Amino acid sequence: MLKNLIVDVNSRPETGKNVSRRLRRTGRVPAVVYGEHKPPVQVSVDPKAIKAILVSETGGNTLFQLRLDGEEGKTRHVMMRERQRDPVTGHLVHVDFLRVAMDRKVQVEVPLHIVGIADGVKNSGGILDFVVRAVSISCLPAEIPERIDVDVTPLGLGQVFRAKDLALAPAIEIKTDPEQPLVVITTPRAEEVVAPTPVAAVEPEVIAKGKDEPPAPEPKKAEPKKEGKGKGN
Repeated sequence: MLKNLIVDVNSRPETGKNVSRRLRRTGRVPAVVYGEHKPPVQVSVDPKAIKAILVSETGGNTLFQLRLDGEEGKTRHVMMRERQRDPVTGHLVHVDFLRVAMDRKVQVEVPLHIVGIADGVKNSGGILDFVVRAVSISCLPAEIPERIDVDVTPLGLGQVFRAKDLALAPAIEIKTDPEQPLVVITTPRAEEVVAPTPVAAVEPEVIAKGKDEPPAPEPKKAEPKKEGKGKGN
């Protein structure tokens, strides 16, 4: 989508890793402008301007204008084609700008947006599986949509919404495989009931008498009764 937005860039005659590091320390990001059968131009850009474009509704598909220093009044329609970020910090480290001719088609990825509640979800307890969240299209730069709606309302259990089912403007050509499933309404799996494991009855332990059992004490023998000696003896 075309926006009335101008981003200023500065020329960057020197290149190389060390030059790029020094440039980033000054708060700018190295970039390159290419395309339209013209030589690439090395530039630098304020990362805040790029962030503002990326968080907009059109994001990376935003069509805007670049203005190079020293060329007052001269601008060029471009789109961001590639972006590189530091894998640790996530900070932007490089941007590629693609020159765009307003009378020539471009191929872009456009996000999909679910509309409505599928019949199979609402009335049959199904689950909506969002298989693909963006499709590739070809159109003139000014006709790039922010998003493409996917109306899932009539979908029942087991039904599939494919790329060929999208309602697109006549000027937009779908590049994604027409048979590519975008949304599927699946039947929820029945939860498996696990039978409880039977617990064997534990019999009381019987200790058998054996060698290890101490012998029972023998009964004491009665001692003979001592009788006293009488006078007559």
